[in-house]
Order: sequence, then C-alpha cells, then structure tokens
Amino acid sequence: ARLWANPRAHLDVVMRFYRMRFREDLPTSLTLQEIRGKEGVRVRETYARASRETGVAWSGRQNSPTIRGSAWVQGNFGASSIATSG
Repeated sequence: ARLWANPRAHLDVVMRFYRMRFREDLPTSLTLQEIRGKEGVRVRETYARASRETGVAWSGRQNSPTIRGSAWVQGNFGASSIATSG
C-alpha cells in the first residue's frame, strides 16, 4: 500500500513490472496514463492479430453501460471479499 500511495514509487513499480513482463524499458518521462495507453495499444494489436490468425471476427472492445456496470460490480465485490476475508 505504501508504494501505491506514493505516486513516484507507484510509477517505479509499474515500470519494473512492465520491464519484467515485456522485456522492454520505457522512457522515464512517461506518465502512468501514457503507460496505460501503451498497454491498451498492445492489447488491441494482440486481439487484432489473433483475429486475423484464427478467423474469429473482432471489431474492437465493446464498452456498453452493461459491460461497465458488470466490471464495477466485479471490482467492488472482489475488493469487499478481500477486505472481509481477514
């Protein structure tokens, strides 16, 4: 929690995880939002490539109110489960 609460430490952790996961260094000038955007591009390119290779149609992420609501419920349920499991 200490690393997450400190913006600079949080960004350092994100960069270390990114480097471990992708074997790629990021410019130290990137913000957390820019890193998230970079990851989003990587995910979309991966889905598009898998779609081409498998022939399964994919036309982008669907972001309807139902999907957003479901993600909110799942996130809050998960957080409350962790908080009460002590």
